[in-house]
Amino acid sequence: MRRINAYVVLALSLDALLLLVCFFHTPAVLDKSRVPLVVDKTSAGVVVQRIVDAEAASNLQPEDVIVAWGKTRLQIPEALEFLADLSEIGETVPFVVQRGEQTFTTTIRLIPYYESPVRNIIIILFVGVIIWGVGVFVLLSRPFDSMARLLHWSMISFATIIMITWGKISPDSVDTYLSRSLFFVSYAGVVSGLLYFTLMFPRPKPLSPFLMRSIAFIPLTVVSILLVYFHLLAIREVSVERYIEFQRVFDLFHTLILLYAGGGIAALIHSNRSVPVAEERERLRWIMWGLVLGPLPFLVLIVVPQLFSPAGIVPEEYTTIFFIIIPLTMALSVVRYRTFDIEVVINRGVVYGVLTLILVATYIVMVLMATSLIGGSIVFEEYFFIILVTLLIAAVFNPLRDRIQKIVDESLFTTRVNFRNIVRQVSEQLRKVLTTEELFHTTAREICKHIECDAIAGYERRGNRFRRLAVKGKELPEEVNLPARIEKKAESSHAFAVPLVAGSRRADIDISEHQWLREHGVALMIPIFSEARSILAVIMLRPSPKIGSYDEVEFDLLLEVASVAGEVLERLKLQERIFIEKEEQRRLEELNRLKSYFVSSVSHELRMPLTSIKMFAETLRLGRVKSQRQVKEYLEIIEGETNRLARLIENVLDFSKIERGVKEYQFEKAYIQDITARAVGAMRYQFQSQKARLRVSVSKKLPPIIADADAIEEVIINLLSNALKYSTGRKDIELRVTNHRSEISLMVKDKGIGIPKSELPNLFTAFYRVRDAQSAQVGGAGLGLSLVKHIVEAHHGRVEVKSEVGKGSRFTITLPVNHAENHSHR
Repeated sequence: MRRINAYVVLALSLDALLLLVCFFHTPAVLDKSRVPLVVDKTSAGVVVQRIVDAEAASNLQPEDVIVAWGKTRLQIPEALEFLADLSEIGETVPFVVQRGEQTFTTTIRLIPYYESPVRNIIIILFVGVIIWGVGVFVLLSRPFDSMARLLHWSMISFATIIMITWGKISPDSVDTYLSRSLFFVSYAGVVSGLLYFTLMFPRPKPLSPFLMRSIAFIPLTVVSILLVYFHLLAIREVSVERYIEFQRVFDLFHTLILLYAGGGIAALIHSNRSVPVAEERERLRWIMWGLVLGPLPFLVLIVVPQLFSPAGIVPEEYTTIFFIIIPLTMALSVVRYRTFDIEVVINRGVVYGVLTLILVATYIVMVLMATSLIGGSIVFEEYFFIILVTLLIAAVFNPLRDRIQKIVDESLFTTRVNFRNIVRQVSEQLRKVLTTEELFHTTAREICKHIECDAIAGYERRGNRFRRLAVKGKELPEEVNLPARIEKKAESSHAFAVPLVAGSRRADIDISEHQWLREHGVALMIPIFSEARSILAVIMLRPSPKIGSYDEVEFDLLLEVASVAGEVLERLKLQERIFIEKEEQRRLEELNRLKSYFVSSVSHELRMPLTSIKMFAETLRLGRVKSQRQVKEYLEIIEGETNRLARLIENVLDFSKIERGVKEYQFEKAYIQDITARAVGAMRYQFQSQKARLRVSVSKKLPPIIADADAIEEVIINLLSNALKYSTGRKDIELRVTNHRSEISLMVKDKGIGIPKSELPNLFTAFYRVRDAQSAQVGGAGLGLSLVKHIVEAHHGRVEVKSEVGKGSRFTITLPVNHAENHSHR
């Protein structure tokens, strides 16, 4: 017999005392009242969203603004619950209401907070007592284990907050102050305790003990003290203003709970990955499932919505039942894996009997909840005992029925027993696959292992057709077009077969499409459905001639395999979508990086001509230049730099128009020699300032072209600018315009640094810069060549480039002479 020390006696006494306090608090829960409205906070104030009880709500309507409760002004929706808690069920309350421009006073009657108070009390006491019992059991089993003690207090705190849920309050009631204080302290205790438990179990995380205790306990302890202070102060002073201060702290408290929950899950995942022993991982997995799945509905449906709205998505009692998962998984972990080294010395059958009883009781409560949800609280309270007795009888006879079914199956239907094993084995194989092709190959292989097939193939849906991804046996069609009538019939049929193969007639096998099946060389087709019942793929096969038809069990096997294949296929498609989304995200990040580089480059390009303009303009303004020749030279520099600046801005604006799809070209009769002369004139200053040589050769008697002259001039300027920019050594550039049959060729050649062959495919991509050391030293935004390509293609021309590193580059633009468009072109 285990030795019981003073700590255990004190802890059990406190446990019993807390349980008594929770029981004595029950009447306050039954007496809790509420307004017959659902309200929310908007910019207009506290607005009625929905009427719960039209009779009690008097003449209130949705969209009405609740200005005041009597003489107390309302600023937040939560204040309504606070004031209702201070009132009686059935009490009439005056409301000041604003409807449009009209303000008037009306009265409402308070209604019970819980639709079915009896149902709510049954649920919270049922769940709370079970969790309380698990906490006591853990302490008695391992009284000297620190982790067991921590879990004990977490379970007791958990049971307390469930059973001592908010009820009617009275400023002069001891129960009010005690229950509300216990609620907040227990709430903080259970969250902090469970986080610390996840940090320490099964072994401490790589953090200092002091740091782990500080993280787990200090923040919530401080916030819970503030909660108790502001809440009790609001009750004592009956002050909505104080309650608003409390609500701000409560929102912070909820945020911390979500952070703690995330931290606990992360700690459990870390533990699960780091423990070396398989049995220890399995033990931890049971606890992890309990701690994650138990509070999850409460967090998702109650806590998270309350950060944005005063009410949860569903009544709190519907999420409370899920808390039973925590002690249930804990008990199963203790029984199977001796968690905390607890060895259950009582009969194992009794242990599983208790666990079964918990499951049955949970099942009963959930059915009662569903009955209440459908029929209302009156149905629940009127037929409670009838439903309870019926479910208890079903719970008693269900294990007996399962046992009889097992004996009959093993004795008389051995094929069916083997069928279950086969389905399990095939399912394991299918769930291991990583690609769609592998899934269909595995499906075909596994089916052929257990069913005689002459040929079998798997087809995946691609639009309106189905493409073959795997085939085994004799050849089958590579593509299949499934008629709409068959897709319609698939909503009620699990398979399509020719009459001979179907054997005994089954309602879920359609034999009316035998002609279509024979045309495709198959005798059976099984659709693979998604959860939404759309056809993702099909399996088509022919049975071996020696068997002719399939029996019931073989059909069941095929349908089961198709069902599992559908689940796996959906998972693979989801993974594929996730991969595509990640790839798109990567591309967006790359584009953002390029645009950031573009902004930086454009800023640099703008700064250079602006600096020159400012410097020479300031020199002229101060009168430092006396010679008219120098004045003219400086003015030419300012004009040249201004033109250079204008060209850069024009490039940016043109690219913006192209990106938005609003760039327009005005096609009209133009002469390429005039366009070339204007472009050369525009670039003269830049060539002179860099002492570069430009050789221009334009053939005589060039025919006119239909083009946007300004756009073609921009092309030539961009090519000349690039040639000048990348001629870092010998700046010798040639521009040649020639006529060849029905095309005009415009060539710009330099003797600059050249372009590596690997970079040529990306040369005309917006923001792209050649990635070598020499090019990186040259400024530029990476827009010029992309604009050139867009303009030339809009003129139905083409761009060609030849380049050799260290020897220079040659860009050739070819434009059609007889391009007949003479209207605006976007």
